[in-house]
Amino acid sequence: MSLAAFCRLLRSRWHGLANSIWPDSFAEQVQAELGLLDGELRRRHDRLVKYRQKTEKIRYSLQRRELRPQSLAVDRLRRRLAERERKYQESLLRFDRWKQERKAVRDLLIRHAPADVRVVEEESDFGYPF
Repeated sequence: MSLAAFCRLLRSRWHGLANSIWPDSFAEQVQAELGLLDGELRRRHDRLVKYRQKTEKIRYSLQRRELRPQSLAVDRLRRRLAERERKYQESLLRFDRWKQERKAVRDLLIRHAPADVRVVEEESDFGYPF
């Protein structure tokens, strides 16, 4: 288990204990849930951007090598590029599903909000370019 995973687990357990002793209001629960989903979306977006950058680096390398034909190296780069493009598309689909899940959770929480809770409208996509 990595240190980051251990810290997330510890934080999760601590929040669970604290919530059982001092329950949050509905508005705080909504904000906490949306905060978790936003954090996950941010992490996934950052990974997608880094993955895309590496893919473009391979594409550039392939273009350079195609100018100086070295069939073995070019074929290998083509396979790597095709594999990375496939994985990127899969990651992008998972990212879109996370965005849809976040929207569904937010809509559900808003529909079931107590009458005394004021719902704040938010911008769409929070700057995510996808």
